[in-house]
Amino acid sequence: MHKLEPPTYRKVSSYAYPSFSEKEFKTRHKRIREWMESKDLACLIVSGGGAAFDRCWSNIRYITNYMGSMEIATYCVFPLEGEPVVASILVLPDRAARSVVEVRARNAIEVTVQRIKELSLSTGKIGIVEPDVLISIPMNHWERLRNEFPRADFEFVTEEFWKLRWVKTPEEIQVLEIAAHLSDLGTEAIAHAAEPGVSEGRLYGAYYDAIFSNGGEPGFPGIGSTSMLNPDASMPRVHPMERTLQKGDILLLELGPLYMGYEAQNQRSIALGPVPSDYQDMYSVALEAWSVVTEALQPGNTHEDIVKAGQIIKKAGFRWFSPLVHWMHGGCPRDGPYIGHPNPKLSQVPVTLVKDLCATVEITVSNQALTKGVMLGDTFHLTEKGPRRLQRYPESPEMLVL
Repeated sequence: MHKLEPPTYRKVSSYAYPSFSEKEFKTRHKRIREWMESKDLACLIVSGGGAAFDRCWSNIRYITNYMGSMEIATYCVFPLEGEPVVASILVLPDRAARSVVEVRARNAIEVTVQRIKELSLSTGKIGIVEPDVLISIPMNHWERLRNEFPRADFEFVTEEFWKLRWVKTPEEIQVLEIAAHLSDLGTEAIAHAAEPGVSEGRLYGAYYDAIFSNGGEPGFPGIGSTSMLNPDASMPRVHPMERTLQKGDILLLELGPLYMGYEAQNQRSIALGPVPSDYQDMYSVALEAWSVVTEALQPGNTHEDIVKAGQIIKKAGFRWFSPLVHWMHGGCPRDGPYIGHPNPKLSQVPVTLVKDLCATVEITVSNQALTKGVMLGDTFHLTEKGPRRLQRYPESPEMLVL
């Protein structure tokens, strides 16, 4: 397979962590502050930590390049005027070396409170950016902020902050291309390891080896297997079962490795041997849905165009259990619209597509009981000429048959 070279961005001190360019961070900080000014925000408290396969570090990494270890709550105090500061519980030299801003360690909420007082913002309007739109900061931290700053006007601005990140810069697109390449390498490694007699755990090992060996972070490793003659699964798992592959199995993959905190998911179905007619029928529907949903990824189109395209699955008598399209930043996929999710509460609309969005088309086709299914998906960069597929393995979206 072709090899993509890492971007020639600066390395952080002697620890050689990759980082976006200084110009990129200045551009981000400027854009954030312009948005803060429009909302009359004096300061942001941006939260993150090691949850959801390290995706919840995303916004802190976006602002600072900092990433800790397994902390549940870390903050970046980002003022409209003044220098940002990362507030964490434990900072080792190699962790601190990642950051392009000052990192202070003791107790994350203590440092956050101290920094707000230093900035004399105890009566200002303060925006809180949660790590994900469906989760928030710890209750004791929230109570501490309200007790320390009773005259401050707190506003949760998570969804608005994510929207600032929807349109990608050239540096971000380059990093997403590498993340997509890592998902290709992970898929290829799993395909090479898959044969009758091999355990599911061995497939996970092949994936992790491929990602770590090529400079990535494992992110989301969705891998599952079931018999196509007596199936009991329609989607992958994130931990292996004590199961041994057999001829006639199907592998269901949803791989989301990270590069520099950015994720470009793929979804794949891999058959170990001849594909029964019922699975052929499902995959034919998945191919058609993948094609028409991908074609709908045109600047100027809306969520309605995507949802309409995905109705092919329902008309064929099957169901789907994932959004047809979701954004990818490196945070949880909920950081952007869940377009066409079967649960209306998770389907965030409306949205109009624009140039330089990057989104994952995630086609899942299953029976009504969710015991049999196939998957097909890729991440795309929306250009003026239409969607550009970032994955390249396999070159064709046809099912891999080993």
